[in-house]
Amino acid sequence: HDLMHMTKENQKLHEEVRVLEQAAAALTANGKEAVRGLEERQQQLFAAELERDDVARLCEGVCEQTRLQALRIERLTNEGQHARGAAGELGEELVRGVACAEEWQGEEAQRKADSSVLEEQVLYLSNRLTRAERLHEEALSEDARLESDVFTATAAIHSSDQRAAVSARASA
Repeated sequence: HDLMHMTKENQKLHEEVRVLEQAAAALTANGKEAVRGLEERQQQLFAAELERDDVARLCEGVCEQTRLQALRIERLTNEGQHARGAAGELGEELVRGVACAEEWQGEEAQRKADSSVLEEQVLYLSNRLTRAERLHEEALSEDARLESDVFTATAAIHSSDQRAAVSARASA
């Protein structure tokens, strides 16, 4: 009777352990899911903070641009007033500018002619360089062939000298 009672108690305890293990597994899974959710929210928060910082930088940039534009407008207004006063001087400068443009056109024509001559010279030198490189390659090839011939001749002489020495020993 005690054994049966102990067996029932043991089964009951095993069932409680199994239920507790399932509950622990469920809690662990829920905890992991909560951590993932928290990590996702942290990433969203980080992205929102980055976006907020970007907006703040953009706002600062816009404010700075607005300030700079206000300064430019003020400067341009002053320059406009000064320009109206200097309209007569601009007429004289225009006459000088036309004269300079005519002189520049003459210089430009000379530059084009000079450029054409330089292009011809560069083409000529390029052709000479190509020819020189080709001749250099041919000379290197010829040198290699001659070195091979010299090596072959040296080997033949050496072989001939050895045969002569062997022949001389055989005769002696």
